Amino acid sequence: MKFLLFYIFYFGTPCTAQTLGTFCQGLFTFQHFGIICVRISMKNMKSTFYLLFSLSFIFMLHASGLKAQNSLHGFKVKNIVGDSIELSQFTGKRLMIVNTASLCGYTTQFAQLQQLYQNYQQYNFEIIGFPCNDFGNQDPNSDSAIFNFCTNNYNVSFPMMSRIEIVAADTAPLYRWLQRSDLNGVANAQVTWNFNKFLIDENGHWVQHFISNVNPLSSQITTWIMQNPSLASSSPNKKAPAYYAGGQFFPGDFRAGTYLEIFSAHGKLQSQSWLQNNNPVQVNLPAGFYIARLSGNDQTQTIRFVHQP
Repeated sequence: MKFLLFYIFYFGTPCTAQTLGTFCQGLFTFQHFGIICVRISMKNMKSTFYLLFSLSFIFMLHASGLKAQNSLHGFKVKNIVGDSIELSQFTGKRLMIVNTASLCGYTTQFAQLQQLYQNYQQYNFEIIGFPCNDFGNQDPNSDSAIFNFCTNNYNVSFPMMSRIEIVAADTAPLYRWLQRSDLNGVANAQVTWNFNKFLIDENGHWVQHFISNVNPLSSQITTWIMQNPSLASSSPNKKAPAYYAGGQFFPGDFRAGTYLEIFSAHGKLQSQSWLQNNNPVQVNLPAGFYIARLSGNDQTQTIRFVHQP
């Protein structure tokens, strides 16, 4: 007597028969689940159940390897020249992760991305580009050709990584994390086209997702870059940081001889002066977002603030 046995199991991550084809035949998968179809007889029933038990253990290990992690900093990727990059090197910086393409209607966003990078890089902000050919086959060339295209046409200077896959069976682990709430701990955000943008905070935590048509210089993005009221001082011994309040700067531990620079949200210098004492300094500028940088007494501090005269 022979009959068919259907065995259903949970992967914990999208997977395909190609990925697990080395384990068994008659495997069908869809999203997080799989079905094994096994033709058995009474004689081989015992050995079949041993096989299925072993497969269950393998699939359990496969799923546990993708358990949620709160930080992007645990990932490693390859840059566009093939070097291994640990994303932990961006600890303390705000990030934009963007999937790029060279032949897309949104390819001109490379210009806005480069402008954003030039304006905000000095304020602990980085952009990381990931070329991808999954959407409309619009980035089919080699990494070296992609790199030449970006630099020659848009003077791109922000880090570009090696081309990855986002929607294929072997989706890059980083992009699984970016798109799935059970991995990033925050939200689901499916990438459906080129130039989707993900914002990541200083601790590597998922913050927000923007679709393709959102301009990289959008106020939603630039405001997020600037919204943190202050950055840590480069001096570990500073006890009283400077701060902004009521239209004035209070120097805190900074003393006479400190150099104060105030920049616009786009990085343009608005004013500069030397502190003569530790009295508050009046800010005589129009209302808006600004960045102040104080340098002196063997320490520096950068402050992001909203000025309201």
